[in-house]
Amino acid sequence: MRQLLDAVPGLKFYGDPHHRYRYKGNWLPYSVTQVISHDLSPFLRAKFEETKDGPNGWKARGETIHRVFANHLLGEGSIHDDKWSPWIDTLLAEPLLQGITPLAVEQPLLNTIKRVGGTPDAIFVKGDDIYIADLKTVSKKENVSGRKEALPQLGAYLEFAASCYPGVYVTKLVTIIAGPGKCKIRFSELEQATEAWMASFGRFEATLPNF
Repeated sequence: MRQLLDAVPGLKFYGDPHHRYRYKGNWLPYSVTQVISHDLSPFLRAKFEETKDGPNGWKARGETIHRVFANHLLGEGSIHDDKWSPWIDTLLAEPLLQGITPLAVEQPLLNTIKRVGGTPDAIFVKGDDIYIADLKTVSKKENVSGRKEALPQLGAYLEFAASCYPGVYVTKLVTIIAGPGKCKIRFSELEQATEAWMASFGRFEATLPNF
């Protein structure tokens, strides 16, 4: 199944180890991840680093499940380690993800004024609504309900989509939280997500040099 929205001309994302965006021959100085994570507490940064690496770390888990999720939306198969099946089987059975039409799957977007790039996990159509979805994974089933909405990220992607695809009117924002044997959908108000992103970017911008 082919996604319906064309890639943004001249925009490319470079993953590990760079995690940077290049637009029309120039590197964008910032990414959504960089903006949102800049004011994490030292404690949270240490916890993220502590649980990141290794075969069971959140990096391997997240990359695997995101890849399978993306391929599923595009109607493509995936091979994955059986240890991730409790996450994947439950995620792909989620009722919201049935009967959808993918518009863009892991397609880089940007805001040329803010000079920030970002990649929503999916933009898709279901019924009369257009959704932007952000997928999060957690290590344990009991952690699913406690995972918060990805408000600033969704607000950023909403802003970028409006800029890159002015004829596409997003009506729903969702955070999909996948755990072993449990999946939860959290809806966010468009205005609330926009405010969260603006606040996050404002805090980040305040740390930049004022030339």
